[in-house]
Amino acid sequence: MNIRTLIAAAVVAALTGSGAALAAETRERAGRPCASKDLAGTWIMRGLTLSSQAVNPKDPGLSPYQRYFFDDKGHVKHLVSDRRLSEQDPAVDKFNRMGSTSMYTLDERGLLRIQHLESAFPEQCLCTVVLRDPDPLSLEKLEPEKRERIPKKGEIILTYLDRKGKPALTKSLMKASA
Repeated sequence: MNIRTLIAAAVVAALTGSGAALAAETRERAGRPCASKDLAGTWIMRGLTLSSQAVNPKDPGLSPYQRYFFDDKGHVKHLVSDRRLSEQDPAVDKFNRMGSTSMYTLDERGLLRIQHLESAFPEQCLCTVVLRDPDPLSLEKLEPEKRERIPKKGEIILTYLDRKGKPALTKSLMKASA
């Protein structure tokens, strides 16, 4: 499977359960590989979809509330929580003030590698920028819970790959308010 096919699959995977019409629309120029300028800033996870049964259910990366911060120098930090976090939350304040313990690289195909200091192996994911909102008529056919998880224009989708290069999970992220 080539990288462009994986990027298209990443966008479609984020729409799990959304119906054939919406998936077909998504395949048709709905996303592009991320560039470094796209990543800079704080991102809040809005949705998570497991693509593989091989994912450890106790992995903190599956926590329902997550934030990422990417700077333009290749540093990244990641906050996970089992409870909703407001901007005034002490955990968010600490996250905003703390330094990074991870580095990232991003190639022109949108392959994002996150190297944590405590890990020998980098996380690898495909990073896709969503270029347009889904068709409103297609959205009307979805249950409200599924509708809310559909990525919107300007958001990014991270499709994490397992060590064999197969999609394991997909996270959709929205930019935090400035």
